Amino acid sequence: MGSDSDIYFIFLLFYVIGSLPFALIVHNLLSTNDPRELGSKNPGATNMYRVAGPLAGVLTFTGDFLKVLFLYIC
Repeated sequence: MGSDSDIYFIFLLFYVIGSLPFALIVHNLLSTNDPRELGSKNPGATNMYRVAGPLAGVLTFTGDFLKVLFLYIC
């Protein structure tokens, strides 16, 4: 088994990866409307789809999905 410091590092890494807001990353990359100011004001894939269109919604969902998949595989 790993040491306690290894476990703390893994938890910290998972926390940082899990806190990445892909809706805001997509918002900045595509220069779309801020999802925190329009629609349901929730920076998620559904609101990005409503506010910025299908491409932004799909990219946000894909980023969130891959983030969870990466954490699950590790």
